[in-house]
Amino acid sequence: MRSFGIFATLALAVVSYAAPLAPTADIPSSVSTPEVPSVPSVPSVEAPAVKAPELLPRCGCTSLPDIIIGITTEITPLIDELKGLTADDCTVEKITPIVDSIKDIISGAILDVKALVGVSITEILTTANGVLSLLDVCKLISTLFGLIFGAFSVVLQIVGSVEYNGVCGLFAEVGVLLATLVQLIISVVGGLLVILRPLLTVYISIIIELGCSTAFKFIFGLSL
Repeated sequence: MRSFGIFATLALAVVSYAAPLAPTADIPSSVSTPEVPSVPSVPSVEAPAVKAPELLPRCGCTSLPDIIIGITTEITPLIDELKGLTADDCTVEKITPIVDSIKDIISGAILDVKALVGVSITEILTTANGVLSLLDVCKLISTLFGLIFGAFSVVLQIVGSVEYNGVCGLFAEVGVLLATLVQLIISVVGGLLVILRPLLTVYISIIIELGCSTAFKFIFGLSL
């Protein structure tokens, strides 16, 4: 009986092993993934150019270099007009309006320099590009002298004897104003005179010719 039970057990095991498996769901070979919508591209934005802030005197006044450069620029067309005169045009009548305009420009510069009294030396010498050295300021002054006195020399070489004294008198008025301007500049910026004197000695002869040497004694001393 026991052997019969063993055989019955083995038969059931064979039958269960041979039974077909339950059908499985078909799995497609390729599974499509949902498309992700594309993100629109963001247009590139150029950063605006940032301009470096200009260096300007905090006092709100015009710096000394800018004053000198400004009057040099304003005077240049008038100087060109003087140098373009013919001998016949070198008269007191025709030169007076030109000289008056030059005097007005220098007078305005004198007022601007007076506004710098009491301002720090850094602010006085500040420009949009930085702080100028004393030597650079002296070179600007020398350039202004050369512009003005150079034109006066040209005119005095061709002016007639009848008009000579009158024209010299007109030019002397400009010379005195120029001396006033420089003397004021020296009082505002210490240490300029020792640098400026050798740069201006080339104009001593024309200053003497114009008869305004007294106005420049503070620069040249006994040289005049």
